[in-house]
Amino acid sequence: MRPLTDRQELTLAPDEKIGEMAAWVRDLAAQRHAFRDKLQERQALKVPSEDPDFEDTGPAFPAWTPPDRDAILQPPQPQIQPAANILELARKSEPRREAAD
Repeated sequence: MRPLTDRQELTLAPDEKIGEMAAWVRDLAAQRHAFRDKLQERQALKVPSEDPDFEDTGPAFPAWTPPDRDAILQPPQPQIQPAANILELARKSEPRREAAD
């Protein structure tokens, strides 16, 4: 991976040589093409069956698939009744509401 400073090279100025940048872009394209070919080659590999009369058992490097997203079912929370003295304290600490105009 090229350093972040190379990103600044993409901004062309009138005095810069376009040929150098074109070579850099061609190199990147060639690297990408080589990587894609190698990846396709690996994805095509199959695990052979122990018995030569049967087909392959499957891909050697299967593609990773994220697990399915399902809802997590949980039982409802139990209803907890506060103690009588807590209710009384809550009533006493509650400010009285005045009538609005």
